[in-house]
Amino acid sequence: MMKTKKNQSIVFVVPLLFVLLISSGCQFFGKKDDAANALPTGQLSNGQTILGVWSTTSADTSTSGNPSYAITTTYEFDANGSAKITLTSLKEPTFQCVGFGMFRNVSGKDFVVYLQTSTGGCTFNTQIVLSDVDVKGLRLQYSDLGSKARYSMFYSRNPLNAPVGVWGFNSAGGDRSGNDGIDYLLIDPSGYFLLQTHEGTDYFLIEGRYQMTSDSLALYNFQNEDPSSESPTPVLSFSEFFANGKTLKLTTLDASGNPITFTGNKL
Repeated sequence: MMKTKKNQSIVFVVPLLFVLLISSGCQFFGKKDDAANALPTGQLSNGQTILGVWSTTSADTSTSGNPSYAITTTYEFDANGSAKITLTSLKEPTFQCVGFGMFRNVSGKDFVVYLQTSTGGCTFNTQIVLSDVDVKGLRLQYSDLGSKARYSMFYSRNPLNAPVGVWGFNSAGGDRSGNDGIDYLLIDPSGYFLLQTHEGTDYFLIEGRYQMTSDSLALYNFQNEDPSSESPTPVLSFSEFFANGKTLKLTTLDASGNPITFTGNKL
């Protein structure tokens, strides 16, 4: 398998603000000042648009094959200027934090999201700034005003009947020491995946998108959070998959061309 991240604790990185939400009860702090809408709703000065549903998923590496967290953050921007932000834990399905509000263009490439109400026991009382926004294909990038760090979100494809969750495979498919096997496979609801594998004491996260048919599953990886660098062929392809909410069974072929099934447990 092609390894794109080495000893990386967060892959689909979200700003520290969202990591803190989990421990602080989803409270946002900030201003509530409105700003003029300089361009048509959602449009950048170069004609690109942020309208639609964008998401990012983060998780950490784990020597036990069980990440300590797995979170999907989804931004929804519609043509009326309404905004919705949803944080969902893929390990704790009962946790979901949802904020509702509006967004505004404040320059040719900067947007401010104003959250006004919330559900799920969360309190939103801030504005979120997406600075220096750039949209190319399936990726939306923006900068944090304070740290100047660059972040990516990906266009949500919402595959139907996807086996969403974090599945522990106990290094299935690896050698006797588990090297190059599947430690865990994270399937998010937006069409993207994270897969942890390892070699000795080095742990890697492979990122990309997944493609499904009614009974098959293929994983295409991409590098540097860039879908345009997607591998032309799957890094892993399973001719059959079956999920019942507790286990995920993936069938592929071994080196001799014989079918082999890996079974993962819901984490």
